[in-house]
Amino acid sequence: MAKSGHRLSIHSIRVRTTITSLLIVGIVVGVVGVGLVFQQHRSLLADQQTRVSSEAASIALALSEGRSFTNFVRPGTGFQVVTASGQVAAASEALYARPPISTVRPLVGTRQTVPLNKASLATTDLDDGVGAIEATTVKTAQGPLTVYAEVFGGQVERSTGTLVLGLAIGFPLILLVTGVLTWFMTGVALRPVEEMRIEVASMVDDDLETRVEVPPGGDEITKLAVTLNEMLDRLEDDGYIERDGRVIVLTDSGQEVATTVTRRHRLAERLLVDVIGLEWHKVHDEAGRWEHVISADVEEKLVALLGDPGTCPHGNPIPGSTHLVHVAERELGSAAEGEAVVLHRIGEAAEHDHATLVALDEAGFIPGASAVVVATTTSGDLVLEASNGALEIDAEMATSLYVVDPSGVGA
Repeated sequence: MAKSGHRLSIHSIRVRTTITSLLIVGIVVGVVGVGLVFQQHRSLLADQQTRVSSEAASIALALSEGRSFTNFVRPGTGFQVVTASGQVAAASEALYARPPISTVRPLVGTRQTVPLNKASLATTDLDDGVGAIEATTVKTAQGPLTVYAEVFGGQVERSTGTLVLGLAIGFPLILLVTGVLTWFMTGVALRPVEEMRIEVASMVDDDLETRVEVPPGGDEITKLAVTLNEMLDRLEDDGYIERDGRVIVLTDSGQEVATTVTRRHRLAERLLVDVIGLEWHKVHDEAGRWEHVISADVEEKLVALLGDPGTCPHGNPIPGSTHLVHVAERELGSAAEGEAVVLHRIGEAAEHDHATLVALDEAGFIPGASAVVVATTTSGDLVLEASNGALEIDAEMATSLYVVDPSGVGA
């Protein structure tokens, strides 16, 4: 079910700003998160290497001096003392009664990192591919002994897994907070612009009986209001409008220019639809490019070519036409549930909303077409059943669509 309206359109600055901020924050948080995981993993491995190196050296020194070495074994580590013949002479509990954890024996007095012995892959702790093994060989009264010290790699994986889980939970929460804050702050920032838009729209609809207020501050929004008012000043200086405080009205010359531009715009729309065959929902924007370049001679030819039409494709009257028909119209929003209506014309706000025009066109609810109001919501939205299917119109846009009763058509 299509819903018209510009509030959630992808073309909205508010929507695009929110999406952009989500993309930026998502990329930054993702890169930082991957960096944190990599850095922690690398740091833990380096710490492992330092721990086993220190433990191997301490045990080897104790052996060479004939002292006890069990107090050098730290939590999460294990050791083996292996004779020159490959027999395990001593070991921590986790490595007791197992083959030597490595078959590489450093030279006496040297220390090195050694690979894991395949025969010792009996426990997951030794087989996780993360644990570090440090070996050193020392001379003792019993002959050369090799000390193997290992940090069980599961600690690294558990720590890394905890960080990844935290990031997986925090990532969507960060995006949610970012989206909500951006949506709210953008709405606050654009509120003066929307208020100006409404005021300017009312100037068109209500014979310019309003004034654009300049918001406090010196930001871009203030400059926009100043520019709009400077434009009004130029129109006044050129004799097109008269202004008394907040009241602005067109002069006779201003009304003549506005009427001429409106007539040429709507004739161009008729030409684009009736002759050229451009899609109905595209003609308003396209005619906006034509209205200022159509000369009086071309205008006269267009009237003859098109048969002096009374309305544009959106149902709005063409000034100066001899075929104008006045009917009692009302806003679509006033229609009751279950009521049948005929679309008479489309107001300027709806004409400027591309999504609304597309939705109306696809549903077949264009001027002259009928529809039934099948449902209304508490917020004022309407659900219509038109010739091509259901159509949902929001309350704001319903004020820019004007309808008549089916019995009044052609009266």
